[in-house]
Amino acid sequence: MTATAQNIGISVDATLLEKIIRSGIDGLEMTGIKPCPVGASRLTNAPGDITVIVSLIGKWNGTMAFNLSTFSALYLTGRLLGEEQTVLNEDTLDGTGEIGNIIAGSLKDYLAKSDFAFHSISTPSVIMGGNYNLYHYKGFTTVSVTFEIEEIPMCHMEDRYFTITVSLMKS
Repeated sequence: MTATAQNIGISVDATLLEKIIRSGIDGLEMTGIKPCPVGASRLTNAPGDITVIVSLIGKWNGTMAFNLSTFSALYLTGRLLGEEQTVLNEDTLDGTGEIGNIIAGSLKDYLAKSDFAFHSISTPSVIMGGNYNLYHYKGFTTVSVTFEIEEIPMCHMEDRYFTITVSLMKS
């Protein structure tokens, strides 16, 4: 039996949870990585020091935030570009933004026929600086999913995790 949000007692919207998981997996497909979802919450936590934010615009408005560590950004961007990345530079920041953009585009497609449909996404913004909490006004439906990148060595345990958080409010 597969665990779902309802049968394990996590109080999150099941549709958003499923679509975020699918979008996270699809978004990293070009890197050759298949991340494993390991947790979900209605609250946003951003322990990584890089965040890609994409605005979601339509019947529902809000944001998608992709938060990860610098090490993870270098690792994933290296996989995307096909060459190891060792320092943050324009290429790695652009690559990280592009991965966030792919995730948001995938989410848009998955939610197109749902109650949470939106018709446009913004260009991604990459924010550097970490360990913050993001708060939303009452009325937002928020789901945050933590994923694990099992290909990252255990000696970088905290870098194995990233989050995708979606917060939407009906306009």
